[in-house]
Amino acid sequence: ATGTNRHTVQSAIDSYLKSKRAATAEIHLTDHPLSSIKLDDLTPSDVRGWLDDLVTATKDKERRRQYQATANRRRTSLFAALNFAVKHEMTENIRFRIVKPFPKVEAHVFRFLSVKEATAFLGACVPGQLRDLCEAALVTGGRLEELVALRVKDFTEGHLVALFSNKTNSVRTVGLNDQGKALFKRCTQGKKPS
Repeated sequence: ATGTNRHTVQSAIDSYLKSKRAATAEIHLTDHPLSSIKLDDLTPSDVRGWLDDLVTATKDKERRRQYQATANRRRTSLFAALNFAVKHEMTENIRFRIVKPFPKVEAHVFRFLSVKEATAFLGACVPGQLRDLCEAALVTGGRLEELVALRVKDFTEGHLVALFSNKTNSVRTVGLNDQGKALFKRCTQGKKPS
C-alpha cells in the first residue's frame, strides 16, 4: 500500500471502472457511506452493511431472493474493484474477502402451468399467429427468440422441433406431444422448407 491511506472505496471503483475490463460493472454506491471509507480502514462489517442495504425489505420470499441475487452480482463487481485496488497497490487490506454472498439465491424457483391454467391462457389468446406462438411455447418450452427463429425445416417428420438458442449458441431438439405435433403440422402445412 501507499501508506498514505488516501484511497477510498470510491477511488478504487473509479480506477477499476477506467480499466478496460470493467466496462459493464454494476456497483451502485451512490450516496452510500461505504464509498467514502478509506481502503485501509474498510472492514467486513462495512461491506456486509452495504450488501444488506441493497436488499429491499419485503415479506415476499421470491422478491427477497431476487433482491439478494442482484446484491450478490453487485458484490462481485465491488470485489473486482477492491481486488483491483489490492493488485495496483492502493491498499493491502483484503479483509473484505471474508464477506460471503447470500446463499442459495441464484436458483430460480420454477413453476409450471397446470393443464387448466395453460388451457385458460390459450383460450384468452386471439386465434392467429400470436396464439400459435403461445401454444408453441407451451408445447416446446422454447424461449421467444428460439420460437420466432423457427423455420419449416426445423419441424421433422419424426415430430421433433430443433430450437436454436443464441443464449447458449446451441441447438436442442424437442420431442412433441400430440398437441404439439398437430400445431406444427398445421403451421407448416403447404409451406416449403426454408
